Amino acid sequence: MTPTRRPLALTVSLALCGAAAAQERPGATLQLFGPGNYQRLATSDVWRSWNGGPTDAILRPGLKLMFFGELDGCPGGTEAPQGGPLQESFDGARWRQLAELTGLPPGRQGQRHRWAPAPEPRLCRGSAADDAPGELAFAQLNTDPDEGGLGLYSTSGPQTRFKAYGPGGQGRTGANAYIQGSFVHFRQAWNGPDPFRPWAGGSESTLQLRSRQGVAQVQAGSARTPEGEVQVKQQLGMTVINPRCLRENRPGQRRLCQIQYLFNTAVYRSGVSDWSRVAWFQQASVMGDPAQGAMPVVHGPVGEAGRVALDAGSQLPLYRSEGAASQHQPFADRLFDLRVRFRDLLAAQRVIVGRQLRRAPENLRAEELEAEFGPDWNRPEAWVLLDVNVGQEAYNRGGRETAAIGGQLRLLEISSLPR
Repeated sequence: MTPTRRPLALTVSLALCGAAAAQERPGATLQLFGPGNYQRLATSDVWRSWNGGPTDAILRPGLKLMFFGELDGCPGGTEAPQGGPLQESFDGARWRQLAELTGLPPGRQGQRHRWAPAPEPRLCRGSAADDAPGELAFAQLNTDPDEGGLGLYSTSGPQTRFKAYGPGGQGRTGANAYIQGSFVHFRQAWNGPDPFRPWAGGSESTLQLRSRQGVAQVQAGSARTPEGEVQVKQQLGMTVINPRCLRENRPGQRRLCQIQYLFNTAVYRSGVSDWSRVAWFQQASVMGDPAQGAMPVVHGPVGEAGRVALDAGSQLPLYRSEGAASQHQPFADRLFDLRVRFRDLLAAQRVIVGRQLRRAPENLRAEELEAEFGPDWNRPEAWVLLDVNVGQEAYNRGGRETAAIGGQLRLLEISSLPR
C-alpha cells in the first residue's frame, strides 16, 4: 500500500463462513461488546493467532484475536494459532504497566486476562515469557462491568520483539509492507438461518455502527522523523455480504459479493501536525485490498457529527458520522457513530464497479452491477452482516524508531434503523 496516499488496512480475509443469531426486524440492535458480556468473553473459546490465514477455525462465528507481524527468532511468515480461554498472568505491578499502555484499568485478580503472540517452540528460538510490557503486541481484557473493556497494544521498532513485516510484506506478496497489526474480530453467522440484516427496513433504512473507544499511548516518530516514515492508527471496521451472490458463483467466476468498510477513528503520522491540510484525509475512497484477494474496501476519515464522507473521485456519498470525529491526540471514552444508508451502499457498488470498468458510476447499467454483486445487488434485505472489527496498526518504514499505539474498546454495537 502507498502510505502517503491512503490509510493502512491490514486484515485477514474472513470471507467464507459464519453463526450468532440476530434479529432482522428494522430497529434491531446487536451488541457485540459491552459491560453485559465482558465476563462471557473471558471464559469463551476465543480464537487467537498471529499471522493466521483463513482456516475453518478462524472463519467460524465468534471472537477472534489476531496479530500480524514478525517475531524475533522465528522464520518469516511463521503462524501460531492458539484457541481456548484468555489466560491471567503477571503480578500486580506488571498489570499496572499494561494498563498504562492501553488506558484500560487492570482490574482485580480474577477479572484480568491477557494474550500476546508467543514463539512456536518447534520453529522459533528464544522465549517471550520474560518480555517486559511494551516489547510485544498484546490484548488485555478487564471483566469489571463498571470500568472494564478490551485493550490492544501494537508496536514495532528496534527494541521490540514483535515487529512489522519487512519490505516483502505479508506472505512476501508485497501487501502490508512495514506494518504490524492487532485486531479483534466479531465474526457473525452470515449464512445461518437468522443473520443480522442491517437494511431490513427497506430502501430508506440505515445501518448504524457505534463504538466507545480511547487511545492512551502513541509513538509516531520525533520532530526529526521524515513525514510518512512512521504512522500508527486505530480503526473501526465491518464487512457486509450478499449470500445469494456468493452461492450462485459459477466455477471460474469471481464475483465480489461483499464490501468492507474501514473507518479511521484515530491516526498519528510523523511530520503531520495539522490534519486539515492533509488532502488525502479529507474524503473517503475505495480500494481493492491485495491482502484480501482484491476485496473492495470503503475507507476514510470520520468527520464531525453530521458530516457526510464523499468518494474522492465521484463525489458520491459513502457514509456519514453522527458522533466523535477522527482523533490525532490521545483521548478517552469517545463515542463514534457511523451511519451507512442503503442508498450509500448502492453508491459504493457503483464506485467499485465503475473503477473496474473505468466508467463513471452514474453511467453503469444494472447488469454490470449484477455481474459483480449478484441479482440481489439492489435488494436491501439481501445484504447481511459478516464481521465487525476493531484494530490498531503500526507502520514503520525505516525501523529505526519505535511506532506504537495503545488503546481500548468498551462498547461495540450495530443497529438497523428504519431510516
